Amino acid sequence: MAAKKALKKPRKTPHQTAATNKPWYQSKTLWLNALAAALVVVEANFSLLQAELGNQAYIASMGALAAANLVLRSITREGLNFRSQP
Repeated sequence: MAAKKALKKPRKTPHQTAATNKPWYQSKTLWLNALAAALVVVEANFSLLQAELGNQAYIASMGALAAANLVLRSITREGLNFRSQP
């Protein structure tokens, strides 16, 4: 068991230098969350989604969105760089 741990590639930490982090706009997790936030604003102002989908489909879509966020977060291996690139 210890041999398996020794062979594993070390996971990157958020405290690494900006050179090893990807630009924020390449983050699928951030884009998914931005889309979710936009949908929340649309739903809060216009009540279009729930009326169109129905209660069960609306609840299922919210669960699917949360699951997609968890999957993307679990496969994240790089930090993000919010500074402009030179």
